[in-house]
Amino acid sequence: PVSNEREVIYTMVPDPSGYYGTTISHSFSMSNLLPAVLPHELQHAISYNQHVFVNDGSPEENWLNEGASHFIEDRFGVGVENPSRYGMFLSSPSTYGVVTQSSPNLMERGGVYLFLRYLYEQASDSDAFLRDLIQTSKRGVANLEAAFQGQSDMDGFSEMMARWTVALAMTNRGISQDARYIYRDRVRSSLTGNWEGVCLDCSADDNRGTELTGVNLNQYYGYHTSNVDSAAVKFYNITSLPNEMTLQGSSDGGSYGILIRTQ
Repeated sequence: PVSNEREVIYTMVPDPSGYYGTTISHSFSMSNLLPAVLPHELQHAISYNQHVFVNDGSPEENWLNEGASHFIEDRFGVGVENPSRYGMFLSSPSTYGVVTQSSPNLMERGGVYLFLRYLYEQASDSDAFLRDLIQTSKRGVANLEAAFQGQSDMDGFSEMMARWTVALAMTNRGISQDARYIYRDRVRSSLTGNWEGVCLDCSADDNRGTELTGVNLNQYYGYHTSNVDSAAVKFYNITSLPNEMTLQGSSDGGSYGILIRTQ
């Protein structure tokens, strides 16, 4: 009753003078913002169609739906805005969990993008993982677990989180070249000339001046009270290994610790 029976994607118009609001130049709109809008919003439309109309289910959970759309920007070579998002996530990964109850903020979007990018790279059939994630009635964590086909020891969400945690700590640090525990090197998209993939310690080259310095490492001095959000991670730089460390999780969740020895 309220539809005009037309398929329309509404997008922004550059406003170099800031007459109608925020000043946005034509060049920045065309380099960073507008090219990503179509694949991002089209993913939402396809996801809704597949989940609701084709498979008689409910829309995908917001955190995974937004993460998939940001990943699709990258997959099509127009994800130039993603580094600024995941750079903010990397500055405080214990604060921003990848699984959220409401619509994720920019930092949480950056985190779930990194999570999906890692799973995409680790899947035995990356395109099948992406297709199965969309063409289903499953939602959220259950959807991820069902769609992922990769290492046999990484078929549950907690195992995915643990391996991803290692990848966040080890990528671009010269610790290991084991493909199971690091991101692939980012490459230039032959279609757009933009970077595709992840670099955690580099100049993002994103027309914003974003400088990525890896995940934030907290110094451990022998005692530390840790507050970690749900589905989030925290990292410590330990220069003197203590005899014992204690990790505590919520009553309805769990905790894990991973020690990475650099020498």
